Parts: sequence; structure tokens; C-alpha cells
Amino acid sequence: VVVALLLAACSGGGTGGGSGSGSATSGGASGAGPVTAPPLRAGAAVYDLTPGTGVPLAGFGGAPRRRLNAVTIPLHLLAFAGTCLDPDPSDAATLFERAQGVHDPITARALVLERGARRFAIVSLDVIGINRGFRDDVAARLGALGIAAEDLVLLATHTHSGPGAISTMKLWQLIAVDCLHRATYEHMVQGTAEAVARAVAALEPAEIGIGRGQEPRAVRNRRGRPQALDPKLDVIKVVRPDGSPIAAVIHYAIHGTCLGPSNLLLSADVAGAACRELEQRLGGGVAVFANGAEGDVSPADGGFAGAQRDGEQIAETAHAVWQATATTATAELDAQLVYVRTPAPVFNTGCFPVPGTGTDICSLIPGFSIAIALDPSWLPDELPFQALRIGEDVIVTVPGEPITEEGWAIEAAGRALGWRRVLVFGLANDYMGYVATEARYLAGDYEGQSTVYGPQTDRFVLEAARARMRDLR
Repeated sequence: VVVALLLAACSGGGTGGGSGSGSATSGGASGAGPVTAPPLRAGAAVYDLTPGTGVPLAGFGGAPRRRLNAVTIPLHLLAFAGTCLDPDPSDAATLFERAQGVHDPITARALVLERGARRFAIVSLDVIGINRGFRDDVAARLGALGIAAEDLVLLATHTHSGPGAISTMKLWQLIAVDCLHRATYEHMVQGTAEAVARAVAALEPAEIGIGRGQEPRAVRNRRGRPQALDPKLDVIKVVRPDGSPIAAVIHYAIHGTCLGPSNLLLSADVAGAACRELEQRLGGGVAVFANGAEGDVSPADGGFAGAQRDGEQIAETAHAVWQATATTATAELDAQLVYVRTPAPVFNTGCFPVPGTGTDICSLIPGFSIAIALDPSWLPDELPFQALRIGEDVIVTVPGEPITEEGWAIEAAGRALGWRRVLVFGLANDYMGYVATEARYLAGDYEGQSTVYGPQTDRFVLEAARARMRDLR
């Protein structure tokens, strides 16, 4: 700018010299005018994804949801052998019971942020999890909307009463999601893309801010470890210049399990209740739910009444954070997405007692596990790690379910890199299972046994997340 002013003065052009009157961007100055960032624009939309009631519910792999009879037992054996066969394309349910109705809508909730020619999308779906194939198919449909694959954050709310039959990974099909049903899969992909398209169509001038509060009432550590519970609640506030709401992203760690395996009604569970309640309190806008490090975090209450009560408490705190959060139109936006090769998967045997020894197998052979050879159609052999910058704050995504301590470790790594606030979005972009710390892995509890990439999975995830935050910084 100084050089431009000197040149303009020497040529007699003054500060108004130069041809044309295009506005300046952060890439350089137009003539000698001020360097300004392009205006921030935002749009949000909700799309009803509720499929037909013939779809199975995903999330619980045992009775009463799993069907075992003369017809389904051979189908289970085929699934164990690697062929999850859907014998009737008109029926989405194969290994699991069909949903018997709809309690509340299954939705896609999309927020699109635009700065200059670049658009970023944060989208949450009321499903148990997301696989890379699903994300890739959604991303392919968003290219025409100006949203690059690295700028899409695709999230699962982790309701255990959402639609199944949409996973492309054989292990998750067998355990809790059911065989892939192509019509249901296409319905969900198309609906997700439509939610983003509607958010793009709604783009308008906006301001953004991030606030933080605490909501301890709605959650508990499900291993009875109150010292390992993080009740913080973040809100990404997006408003019009007059302060009216466009969108609110609720970032909170909680399992979507208020409704147990006996429930056979489609439901968004506690995340859906929280979003609907916050939208009502705001008097408009779209609430998007981003789960956190919820691997060992359960809701405080159960049943439909419990989901509503916990959702109301989350929304109450989110609304208070919203009211206290300042916004700006000048926050810098940037994103990075990198696929990282995984460690070899293993089967964690757990710390089973060894008869006649008075001890367990972990004490005799620390880290004991059995290596398993699964091709990428069963488990991912590379995983997406992503960082999204909003001003001096950063969102970092984990493609699975980190437990509380792993979330704390990632946050500490981000703060050490100079980020003001670190938001760990779990269940993002793909699904790797749980991410237990090495100590919890060796303890052999459920989260440890469900950590399928070995006892140092936590270090792998921490380093991948740290690298994304470092590179973006």
C-alpha cells in the first residue's frame, strides 16, 4: 500500500488513480484503496430426510432390534462371510427389525458460509454415523454449488433411532446398521445435497461469533468416572447485520441414546429435541447439532420424555450463550482436509481373568490383542481429518467417537499452537469406531474394546488432528 501511494504521488494520480473501480480483496489493493476482506454471507436450511417406515433403525446390534429366524440366520452367516445381501430391494430391513413409525423427523441441517469465491458447509444428519462413500457422493453433488470437498464438514448427530441401511462398510452393516439398501441410501444422499442447495439459495450478508458455556445437567460419564466429564457447550452464532438469527451450531458431547433398543420409532433423539427447542427460543434460524468427544458420555435421562428434558436443558444453555456472544463480519475462514493412512486394525480381547492366576490377561501380557486382516470394504484404511478456521478459533474433526480425555488432549494441542478456542467435532466425515486412550484400551471396557486400530489409536488421532491445526495455523 505504501509503495502504491508513493507511485501514485509521483505520477500525479493521487489516491484516486488507477483504471476501473473494482472493490479490493485480501489478495491485493485496487489502486491505493484500503485492503478489505470480501463480505461474509451465510445461509441455512433444514430438509426432512425421514424415510419410509420399512427402514431399519441403526445403533443397537442386539435384541429386540436384531431379527434371528429361519430366514435371517442364513443372511447373518452370509454377512459374516462378507456378503451383506439385501434379498428384497423393496424392503430396506434385512438383519434388523423395521421401524414401526415416526416419532419426530429425521433431518439434514445445513449452514453455508461464503467469503469471496469460497463456500464452506457444515451439515448435520440425524444418523448413527457417516462413511466416506456417503460423504464422497454428497460432495460430488455439491461441486456445482461452489463447495469443494475440503470445505464440507459432514456430521452425524449419533441418534440410535435414525435410519439404517445406508452404510457402505461391511463391519458396521453387520454390527448395527444393516445391509445397504440402495434406494434408502440415494434418498439420504439426495436429501443432504438438497439441504445444502437450499442454504446456498438463502445466502445473505452475515456476521459470526463463537461463545462457550457449561451444561452439566444433561450428561453423565457412563463408566461412572465423574472426573472424566466435560460439560462445556459451544455455540457458533450466525446472524444478519440487524442481529436476527440465521443459524446456531450447537457443539456438545452426548450420546444419542435416550431411546433404548426397545424403541422402534424413528427419532432424532436428544439432538433433535435440542435443535427444535433452540429454534423456538431464537424465534427463527436453523439449529445445527455438532457432537463432541462423546465416546463415554451418556444422556442423563431416558425415554422420549428424557430426550425432551435433556434437549430443553441444552437449548436453554445454548440460548444463554447465544445472547452473550458478540459477532463480526470480518472473521477469517479457511479449511483443510487430509486423508491419513490408519494403523493396522486389531481385535481388543479385553482384560479377561486368567483362571488359576488371580490376575487378568492385560496384567500378564500388556496390550494383548489379536491382529485382524480386513480389507477396506470392512474398515477404512485411511481416514479424513479436517480443520476449519473461524477467526482465531478452530474446528477440528475426528471421524469416530473419541472419549472425553482424548477430546481434552486434542484441545490442549490446539491451544499450544496458538488457537484461542478448539472445537472437537466427533462423528465427522467417516467412522472409525471409538477412540479410547491407551489406558482405557488396556482396561478393556466397552470403549476400549470398540477401539479397533490398536492401543495407540489415541496417539494416531491426536497427531493427525494436531497436524491439521498446525498446517491451518
